[in-house]
Formats: sequence, structure tokens, C-alpha cells
Amino acid sequence: MSKLARQQPVTTIIHRFVCPGCEGVTESETEFKPLRVLPDARGAENSAHAA
Repeated sequence: MSKLARQQPVTTIIHRFVCPGCEGVTESETEFKPLRVLPDARGAENSAHAA
């Protein structure tokens, strides 16, 4: 059985930086606003003609 952990999508990227000398790890979090790109009518027409 599957269970949804969060109702809202996660909007955080975790960056991990590893020092090659001491192999220490530093983390940095970046939040962002999700972007949804919808196809426009011209894009749909062009893809239909290409097929």
C-alpha cells in the first residue's frame, strides 16, 4: 500500500558540496517557486505537422 507523504510538492533543492581534501560535507538548501509551462496553440500545431 502506498501512502502520500506530503500534500504539497516539495519546493526545496538540497545542494551537497564535498571537499576533496578533507571529505567534509556542507549542505545548502534553495527554495523555489514551481513553474508549470502549458503548451501554446502554435506549439501544438507545429508538433502535429511534424508527425
